Amino acid sequence: MVFLLYRLTSSIFTKSGSDTMMWRYRFTVKKYYFYSLLAGLSGILRMSSSWHTLLQMAENRFLNKFQSKNSNELERIAKNSNDYVIEARQAAAQLLKQRDSESKTIDTVEQEVENQRKSRELTKAQIESRTENIIKRLKSISLKETRKYSLRNGNELQIKRLKESRFQVRIEAYRSMLTPVMILDITSDKTFKTFPFFYIKSLLIFGLGGPVVSLILTQLNFFQVTFWEAILFPPITVIGLQILTVPTYYANLKFLKETLGK
Repeated sequence: MVFLLYRLTSSIFTKSGSDTMMWRYRFTVKKYYFYSLLAGLSGILRMSSSWHTLLQMAENRFLNKFQSKNSNELERIAKNSNDYVIEARQAAAQLLKQRDSESKTIDTVEQEVENQRKSRELTKAQIESRTENIIKRLKSISLKETRKYSLRNGNELQIKRLKESRFQVRIEAYRSMLTPVMILDITSDKTFKTFPFFYIKSLLIFGLGGPVVSLILTQLNFFQVTFWEAILFPPITVIGLQILTVPTYYANLKFLKETLGK
């Protein structure tokens, strides 16, 4: 990735004036990210369409499959909890009901489905309770304070209160300076939303300090690059690395829930 970014940066420069170089740089980078955005949106749309189709198939497959079976076969499927999943048994019971069957198995299967629904609601209640615990502990953090929590893997969970209802969450570990942070917004006493965001401190350190170091090393003849390559290569590299490591957002969210949701 670093090599590709370097080639991208190098290929857009010529021996022409600085105005031309800056124009070509802006145009190339904007075009690059524009096409990347289009590709990402296209992937999301294809994924959404695929999941919609899969969900429809999962919902209707047993009903369609069992339509041709007679009532005795449906009765056998509905009773058999060892060989058939609950969805298949539910479909068999539903078809029996549509055929005005008086089988007691219908009530039995419907009761099992209802019990599972209640079990899921209990799990949902537990999730809501955990969310309330997280919000309560977040609100105990003072404005601009960074609270630190030791994790079982030896790393450190850091939560900084940026505003009244906004927090920055990150894991302090080896190379964590090159990864994005997670922003958490409290939307109510029972809900919050999260999203990944650039780690600004990292961008300032490497984006501003990096070009200075590059220019110094260039003047000392450690390597030969143009002025604009020395200026632009460090921040572009850091931004690229933070984009590549966006999946660390899920680790931040996981450890937040485990640490503060108790």
